Amino acid sequence: MSSLGRAEKLGLRLSDESEATLGETQDIFRAPPSPEVDAAWERIGSLMLHVISTEDVIRLGKDPSKTARYPEDWGFGPDAHVAELDVLHTIHCLNAIRRDVHWRHYFIDDYPDGNLPELHRVHTDHCIYIVLQNLMCGATPDLITQPWVDGQLHPFPDFNINKKCNDFDSIFAWHEDTMITDSARFATMRIPPGQTPLPMSDEFHRMFGSDSHSPGSHDHGHHKRNAY
Repeated sequence: MSSLGRAEKLGLRLSDESEATLGETQDIFRAPPSPEVDAAWERIGSLMLHVISTEDVIRLGKDPSKTARYPEDWGFGPDAHVAELDVLHTIHCLNAIRRDVHWRHYFIDDYPDGNLPELHRVHTDHCIYIVLQNLMCGATPDLITQPWVDGQLHPFPDFNINKKCNDFDSIFAWHEDTMITDSARFATMRIPPGQTPLPMSDEFHRMFGSDSHSPGSHDHGHHKRNAY
């Protein structure tokens, strides 16, 4: 079975209840900024890469002649395409938005007026749209009931609803078991001779530069694997 096929089998649906009560909670992902909170978010928003086959690329609706492959001296053979998990990129984006919400904690030393650099703002706007698209793509007709609650004059939404959830824990365990951790080596990869790069807009080149070493370049978190 291909790498993609193994990952897909892990996403079997199961019943779960969302925990969305307003106010106090012990969940680290709702806690204020701290080194422990940052580590938790960075772990589940990991942008570490995976190896997929030509068959996998075709199943994803992509052209395998245009996707990057790992050099054969990496030991994965000639049919080893570069890929990352979309769900973890979405969580990476949610974490970037979280950090912007708490900008005084993360950025006030460098940007005391809150005027963050253009590329930072572009990245955040990209992330907001990524999260929106994923929410709309996974839209469900789930409903939120409105019980009477102590201390409130009107019915109050019960956000703890029963949902059918994909098994994220199994997918993430697969990710950690199979991810490529040598991000420094990934940063040394260069386009091979004869490979035609995808054309990009003038605005893209203005923002990111014309190559990975140009003054205006940025790796969107893929060389360091965790941006912002």
